[in-house]
Amino acid sequence: MNQRIWTNNVWLDIWGVWDTGWYLDISQNGYTARPLDELISFQTNVVFFPLYPLLMRFLGSIIGNQYTAGVIISNFSLIVACIYLYKLVRLDSDESSAFRSVKYLLLFPISFILSGVFTESLYLALALMCFYYARTGKWQLAGIFGFFLSLTRSVGVLIVLPLLYEGLMPLLKEKGYLKKF
Repeated sequence: MNQRIWTNNVWLDIWGVWDTGWYLDISQNGYTARPLDELISFQTNVVFFPLYPLLMRFLGSIIGNQYTAGVIISNFSLIVACIYLYKLVRLDSDESSAFRSVKYLLLFPISFILSGVFTESLYLALALMCFYYARTGKWQLAGIFGFFLSLTRSVGVLIVLPLLYEGLMPLLKEKGYLKKF
């Protein structure tokens, strides 16, 4: 299998495989019904959600390279995800458990994908931010980050279900409809 060359730096290029070409194409050319290349001739980029490529385009216009912008966005999102995972676990547990949660996230065998030019780390960061702000009662922030989450991946819109649960459970308990939960 040949590795595509995205930059002149082999250490950056290792972070771009699978859907990287699609995100890069969207960030550079926008959405189109035309195929990306001849190898995948019947596929187009319209199925990919816009937040990540928009961020790549914005940051890429500042630093001069949209692929490098994708690497930066993914790794910054991973740092944000680690911070919010720690904060979220800390709401229910001790500091040691919160640190272990972050450690296990980073040591998970496929966690390297969170540094690649993909939406996974952005999605994870936004989902954790939604849950954290919902748990702390800051529903406007949970809604804002939920909106951005739904612009990241197709399943992002499903965040409304656990947020509904998080919002309704205290009300149902208070009214006495739920005895034990």
